[in-house]
Amino acid sequence: MGVSSSCACLQGTNSRAARGQSSSASKQTRALRVDGKPSTEEIQKKKQVPLNKGALALMDLPQQSATAKEDELHSMKYLTCGEFCNIYSTMYHGKPAIVKSVKPDQEAHSLAAQDLEREVAVMSRLHHDNILRVFAIGHFSSGERFMVLEKLSSTLAAQLPRPIGQTVFWKRWRAVRAWPLSRAVRTAIGIAQALQFCHHHFWPKLRVLHRDLKPENIGIMSDSRPVLFDFGLSCVCARDGPSRQLSGFTGSLRYMSPEVALDKPYDNKAEVFSFATILYEMASHERPFEDLTAEGYVKAVCINGLRCELKSSWPAELKSLINDCWAADPVSRPAFNTVVPRLREIATSLNS
Repeated sequence: MGVSSSCACLQGTNSRAARGQSSSASKQTRALRVDGKPSTEEIQKKKQVPLNKGALALMDLPQQSATAKEDELHSMKYLTCGEFCNIYSTMYHGKPAIVKSVKPDQEAHSLAAQDLEREVAVMSRLHHDNILRVFAIGHFSSGERFMVLEKLSSTLAAQLPRPIGQTVFWKRWRAVRAWPLSRAVRTAIGIAQALQFCHHHFWPKLRVLHRDLKPENIGIMSDSRPVLFDFGLSCVCARDGPSRQLSGFTGSLRYMSPEVALDKPYDNKAEVFSFATILYEMASHERPFEDLTAEGYVKAVCINGLRCELKSSWPAELKSLINDCWAADPVSRPAFNTVVPRLREIATSLNS
């Protein structure tokens, strides 16, 4: 469904502000592909930044995961790869697991290794039911760093209905039926709990920002529990420090908050916006802003305040929560300490 039919401009900026931001927006969109991800050039530029002080401080703290030896990884089979890493299936101490390691022939090897070190430093200390568990970390005999992770059953992206026109009718119909509103809210609670832990309960005086929230980075376990994973772009920062202290856009444009897309300073409230977009997709069975180009997204959503239209049949409390999370002003968005109990109340009303 196109933006013209699935989205409506629910809030906007004044024309003077829009004109003032348009030149900044045009600079950003030149570095973005239409599929909503930063260009390779922009990725390289942004990743040529040392691990921030929070992540470095974590590396000095006691390790929270076991150390694995290469000979403890049995029945290793190559599964797939990302831009910088290889993914393998394995058996680790009798449990099905996944091994993630940097590609040995990666041209930008040092940058990829830095990303994995960041992910190891953060994920090995994230112990929560809605965050993918790290079994162990180690090094191959060749010297490559690896992580041993619990195995996912699927991802949220794989389970959500595909857009109209990208699949046959009966497959989409079956997928839509598998995602009633009650399941969308229940799954959203798990995702919100993971982010609540990262933002408010991770480590004394520190918070973790994932910085790449999207359905592809949310796993589904065999018990239908959602788990957050892929912390390669994450950032550790002071929990009670000044807000709006980070800059540089990271993540996938479709789920990106306006302040991140416009390369403005941002804080943890950027992830509240991204979360609401994922919740909208789960509840509506529609991919947000499907017909917008990168430039169109920045202009319509980030500058002019376009938001997807919420279904009239949804509970008023759910629509209110999503709209609050989509507030143009980050300060006005609720924190996850507030989002989680509001979602639980909505879930209770849906089940009553």
